Amino acid sequence: MAKLDRVEQAEVRTYLGRARDELRAGDATGAVHSCWEAFAALAASTPGILQKPRPGPPGAPAMKLVMLWPELGANLDKAAAERGDLAVTYEKDVFSLSEAMTYYEFVLDTALELAE
Repeated sequence: MAKLDRVEQAEVRTYLGRARDELRAGDATGAVHSCWEAFAALAASTPGILQKPRPGPPGAPAMKLVMLWPELGANLDKAAAERGDLAVTYEKDVFSLSEAMTYYEFVLDTALELAE
């Protein structure tokens, strides 16, 4: 998790730092919420990011970032995102550590892609 210091946007880095600390403390649900806040801050500071093509899995075509958001219970409203509005629906109250790590890595990787 040492890549966090390479995130350029201070607000995004703060939310991801909080998520990292929550993961270390075993608070997976808190980490998922912090990851969402980080993603929302990233989207707000980077116009057009939701529509930006991003490489898909090996052999798959590039897909819009909005289509790649992990659907593990903190689900992005894709129709709203297509219109430029960002909204999440929490489909459950408790998240596992592996789910939280997936969200953390997705947001961190996205933020780092922007820094390149």
